[in-house]
Amino acid sequence: MKELAHKSFAVETHKKIHWILHMYNEWRLQRNKHPDCVPIKCDLDKMQHIEKKPLCNALCHFVSEITKVNGEDYPPKILYKIIVCIQMYLESKGLFWKFFEDEQFTDLKFTVNNVMNLCKSAGFDGNFTNHSLRSTSATRMYQSGIEEQVIAEITGHRSLCM
Repeated sequence: MKELAHKSFAVETHKKIHWILHMYNEWRLQRNKHPDCVPIKCDLDKMQHIEKKPLCNALCHFVSEITKVNGEDYPPKILYKIIVCIQMYLESKGLFWKFFEDEQFTDLKFTVNNVMNLCKSAGFDGNFTNHSLRSTSATRMYQSGIEEQVIAEITGHRSLCM
């Protein structure tokens, strides 16, 4: 990872940003190896080639697919902090894009916010992510007898291997 630009961060913030960039790059590499996934081309280390729409798409997938090393989902508050740290990193590189204000990042804002709203309105306690909600929905549809092809179309899975 390239050294953060001249902007100074607290030591802990600096560590978090590096951890998140490493996590993003590992996720991206693993996802791009999977034959059923659309490749993510957005490389945060190649700043001169980043455009808003592909970055928004990549981050939407990232926050809905990323899990802890032990396989558990990150709570929504942590996903929000991850996005904020990525925004801080981009600002340190001269890209002053506001993910939760810029109209071109509306999908990202909804991806992060919907998890919290869906959980609250459904009366769920605890921490949930888009990934766990999508997985639970797919399981319940399958248990209700809905055809696997229909489930794959609804949930956005590209194959029937769910």
